[in-house]
Amino acid sequence: MKSRSNIARAVIGVTAAAALVALVPNPASAQTVYREKAHATKGSPKIDNHCLSLKTGRENRLVGIACFKKAGNRMWVRDYRKDGQRVEIRGEVNKNGAGYRCYGNYKAGWRKCTKISKKMPNNAVFAWNIALTKKGKVTKAGEMRFSNT
Repeated sequence: MKSRSNIARAVIGVTAAAALVALVPNPASAQTVYREKAHATKGSPKIDNHCLSLKTGRENRLVGIACFKKAGNRMWVRDYRKDGQRVEIRGEVNKNGAGYRCYGNYKAGWRKCTKISKKMPNNAVFAWNIALTKKGKVTKAGEMRFSNT
């Protein structure tokens, strides 16, 4: 009888521990993510090695371009298709581990994010890529780029 009660206590203990683990958040999942919808701008970035493009389909058609500039940590996006998807810059900074999302929509010309750039630390590394998203889910992602902030 004593062994059954020990087994019962052990089962209750394991069940309680599992419930506690399920309730305690994982620090990695508590990452801060700053998001900004890009606004229209008269200027445009210089298309250089600080820009990435994304192409899709059999025709390999251009979907969008995204650029990151160290001066002011500025992000630009340009979406070329009116298809219900958004072109985004998605990245993370090594100093604070925070995520940054600058997204545009199909509108004429370049769009720029300026508010979230003020939250980005200087003298860090920004690992980012261009992505095509629909309802917050990535449908296609481009290559990764590492830029200094």
